[in-house]
Amino acid sequence: MSDEEALLTAHTAVLIGGDAAIPLLGRYQDHPDPQVRQLLCSAWHRFDTVSYAEGVLADLPEDDVHFEITTPEELSVFSRMGSRSRIRVSKGFDTIRLVQALRPDRVTHLWLPAEQSVTWYWLAAFSRLDTLTLDPSTEAVDISSLAAHPLLRLLRIPSNQPIVGKESLIDKVVVESYQPDPGIDPAV
Repeated sequence: MSDEEALLTAHTAVLIGGDAAIPLLGRYQDHPDPQVRQLLCSAWHRFDTVSYAEGVLADLPEDDVHFEITTPEELSVFSRMGSRSRIRVSKGFDTIRLVQALRPDRVTHLWLPAEQSVTWYWLAAFSRLDTLTLDPSTEAVDISSLAAHPLLRLLRIPSNQPIVGKESLIDKVVVESYQPDPGIDPAV
């Protein structure tokens, strides 16, 4: 199967859903195209949380995808799975619960809603955090507190995101803009 065929097949299985789709999707865990594996990471909320985690996510390589967490149940199951190094979290999670559940010693790439916090000092708990990506927000985001993070090297922000405090990151953190995909919503 070509990468495109694999992506379309996996996407169709996700849309059809149901427990019968889980073994089929599990066969794509090692697919070489990261788009296929990212689809698997972002489809979790469409299935039974535990069955999907065990049948699809447990053995999925993590090197170039973000495991997406959209519900408290997913966060709980994800925590029991041992977490991963690349994580994307949707809106509505308490920062203390995130630190407790995500194995801060393992997380290297974190993707958060821009309005997750007023300050970012709490991210110091993630001692290996190298890259932080923020989802778009209509409000200005103060990023100055990220200068205190000892290992953070890259901050990815939407190209049209209003920010405050960028001067605090000079010579500490590279600020890179990205163009958000308007069709991608981690909760879909």
